[in-house]
Amino acid sequence: MTLLPVSFFYLIAGSAVFIRRKLGIEHKDADYVSYVLFYTGVSFFILGVFECIFPSPFWGIPLVIGLLLMVRLVIKRTTAILNNRNEHDS
Repeated sequence: MTLLPVSFFYLIAGSAVFIRRKLGIEHKDADYVSYVLFYTGVSFFILGVFECIFPSPFWGIPLVIGLLLMVRLVIKRTTAILNNRNEHDS
């Protein structure tokens, strides 16, 4: 029962980034981030339903892959923000 709560986190985070982008608060690369987060949440939700029906210890594999994806997105987003700040300072 770990994939369902994680899927809700991804769905909420993806929706929040999308809403912030539409309000003009986020940078242009936030569209990519919101889509990846939202659709990762959708896939985790579907896997979470299967996890409830067919319990297995192997359901942790998609969870680890999703967490690695999140780390990659955070690093990419941080470098984009830092590069943007360096361009404005120059």
